[in-house]
Amino acid sequence: MKTESPDFMNILFSAFINPERKSGVDKKIYGQIKAFEKLGHNVWYFTFSDGKIILHNGDNSEVLFGVSANSIGYYMALEKGMRYACRKLPLDMVYIRHIFCTPFHLKTLRIFKNNGVAAVEEIPTYPY
Repeated sequence: MKTESPDFMNILFSAFINPERKSGVDKKIYGQIKAFEKLGHNVWYFTFSDGKIILHNGDNSEVLFGVSANSIGYYMALEKGMRYACRKLPLDMVYIRHIFCTPFHLKTLRIFKNNGVAAVEEIPTYPY
């Protein structure tokens, strides 16, 4: 069930987040998530830890599935996680922060579109 109020959205924030890594990029991502929450939105996001992808929402977290420990494995896990979220969560918008555009990713975006979920994609690193 989608929310009716334009002031409140259910948002999935999709990015490569490793909670053990304390980089400037991770701080920026957490800052973006906190900004959405401070504006009153309900935000879900993924982290990667101990070979697993975890879906977080506030103080709640759910281990979704295992991840191959390489960049392709992380990317595919994010795509799989986004598809899972589109089926299981009452999403209004997905905010995607990564740089890969593959046929698999385009199909994921099409799934969001067909389910009435708005997609915003940030390309975080110039010139990619």
